[in-house]
Amino acid sequence: MSKQIYLLVGLLLGLLSACQFWSETQSPSDEVISNHANTPEAILAALEVLPEVSTQIISEEENLSSLQLLPSWTPNGPTVTPFPTSTPYNTPEPSPTLRLMPTADITYDLQSEHFWLARPFLNNSGIQTSVNAYAYGTTTFGYQPHHGVDIENPIGTNVRAVAHGRVFYAGDDLNDAIFGPQANFYGNLVVIEHEVELPDSGKPFTFYTLYGHLSQFFVREGMEVEQFDEIGAVGQEGVAIGPHLHLEVRIGDPYDYGATYNPNLWLQPYLGFGVLAGRVLYRDGGYVPDVEIEVRTPNSGRVLKTTLTYHYDLVNKDPYFLENFVVPDLQAGNYEVVVKYQGRAYTQPVEILPGRVTMVNQVVN
Repeated sequence: MSKQIYLLVGLLLGLLSACQFWSETQSPSDEVISNHANTPEAILAALEVLPEVSTQIISEEENLSSLQLLPSWTPNGPTVTPFPTSTPYNTPEPSPTLRLMPTADITYDLQSEHFWLARPFLNNSGIQTSVNAYAYGTTTFGYQPHHGVDIENPIGTNVRAVAHGRVFYAGDDLNDAIFGPQANFYGNLVVIEHEVELPDSGKPFTFYTLYGHLSQFFVREGMEVEQFDEIGAVGQEGVAIGPHLHLEVRIGDPYDYGATYNPNLWLQPYLGFGVLAGRVLYRDGGYVPDVEIEVRTPNSGRVLKTTLTYHYDLVNKDPYFLENFVVPDLQAGNYEVVVKYQGRAYTQPVEILPGRVTMVNQVVN
């Protein structure tokens, strides 16, 4: 008789535990979605839920490298400012002080999306998508926060300029030209300066792209390059595990390791694809670091991609989006975004729009 009572009590406790787990994993009432809320007040006040549409979701096995990219110019894109050919181009001296923290005292003029960069490999000559396991701003595998994106390709694969510009630096970083946290961090690298006219204000805007771990480089300082020009070849020089291209976007001092921004918000999406970006926030508006994010199919719940929020404030948020996570290369359609924080799963629907950045905000307790 006592054995039956113990079994009954155990069954009741099991049911109570299951009910508690079910309630905690449901979408909480404090979930929010917005488009481009860029202040803590606006972020916390955004409550609009995006509409549902029916579309086909890409399979995990489909090769993205065969897909068509968006055109390199759109009517709303920036105007490229040519560099004067008669003026000699001098490489500035390296910055004497390396700032490992992001530059926080500069206001930038970006007021819209900025998909200004092509992929650094041609469709038929290399993988186009970045490695998801070590995303920008994350500390996967115990490494320091990643300041760029990695694109794996065999050694010797040609690397191409992502936009028109002028070569700011081409060489190694063994001695005076230090672009990372230590000498020989990138090995061989190329840095290109780009200048555009902003579509919203008409102001000139300068930024830099950095191509690291090259086995060789084909350009020299001062050369003007066009989009898709060959500038080097994939390698694994410097601090690198396996052959890949390390790509960065920098605003401000090109030598400053703390001046990087997430390249996935600058690289043009594939045709019919978009980018998911978002913020995981405390109720006071502070950003939550190192939180696991899953992107799932809405019906089957199959996990398509995972990432983490940025590791504290050790990398920059985009001047326009102010995000702390990005998931690139998602086919347009409906998904579920799951934020896992302290044993809870915050789930909300999201619609990815083609050629756009879709912003998601999630407030956690």
